Formats: sequence, C-alpha cells, structure tokens
Amino acid sequence: MNELREGSVGLTPAWSRVRGDLPDVNIWLALVQPFHLHHELAKAYWQTTSAQFAQEASELTRDQIEPKIHFCRTTMLGMVRLLSQTSKLYGQAVSLKDSFAIYERYLHLPEVGFMAETASTVDAMLSSMHNALPQLHHLLSTDVYLAALAKIYRLRLVTFDRDFKRFELPDCLIIETEKPQ
Repeated sequence: MNELREGSVGLTPAWSRVRGDLPDVNIWLALVQPFHLHHELAKAYWQTTSAQFAQEASELTRDQIEPKIHFCRTTMLGMVRLLSQTSKLYGQAVSLKDSFAIYERYLHLPEVGFMAETASTVDAMLSSMHNALPQLHHLLSTDVYLAALAKIYRLRLVTFDRDFKRFELPDCLIIETEKPQ
C-alpha cells in the first residue's frame, strides 16, 4: 500500500492517510453551491475522497489518526464571505447567518476536521516561502498562507487554482476545470 492517491504527488499515502486534505476556498464554495460552475467537479472530489478516507479509517490501528477533509480559519471565513455574495460563478447569495450554518453543517460531518493553526509554525513557514518566492503578487497572500499551512501539517492541498504549482508543495491536487485540447 505504498501507492499515492490519484492526483497526489510526492508523498506516500501514510502522510495523506494520517493527515488528510486541505481544500482551497474554491473547492468548498463549489461543493456547497449547487449552481456553481464547478459543483460537479467538487462533488466528485468529495465523494471519492470521503469514500477513500472511510476505507482507510477502517484499517487504522488505535494510535493512528483518521483522515479528514479539513477547514482552516482562512478557508472557513473565505467560504462564508463568498457564500454571502452574489455572482455568476458563486450562485445565489445567502445571508451571513445561513453561510455560517452551511459551514457548521459540514464541520459536524465525520469526514470533516478543523485545522487549529499555530501562529509560530505558520509564521516561520510563511517567512521561508516569502524569502524563496520574493516576487509574489500581493493577491497571492491567501494562497501563500494555505500553501504554508499544507506544507507544515503535511496535508494534501486541493484546489482548482493552477497558481499553486509555484509553491512546489509535496502533495497537491489541482483539479482541472477545462478539458485538455
């Protein structure tokens, strides 16, 4: 069982099985908005990963941690904020109260976890990434943070955003939104 999960790069499944995934805000948003342009892609990711994690969890020993699909503070707040806005991509806006209710419904699912970031380790990784990639555009600040978080906690970052390739993460799944020509 030393094969990587489909779409994974660089890490053995032990890390993914122990830690799980960190979906980008764009994955969460597409998943919870049925009219989102990429809803079916996000739903396919969710179904495949949830089933795989459930299978892996059934094989764990007592001292191993169940795999989860994780929120972090940034992805939770980003999803809630975007759910309360109307756009062609995001679908129909919902109230802030309903946006938080959607988040809480997902958070209480057994396959979902919440990453409690520690400032000191994330700050150290952010500093390291900024030094390695000094010419980053200011609009990538959230991406840098999520990449640093995924790297520190050895999570597979899952996104539709090809910009994450620049971070050379040890485990990253970029879900293609366009069919190759």
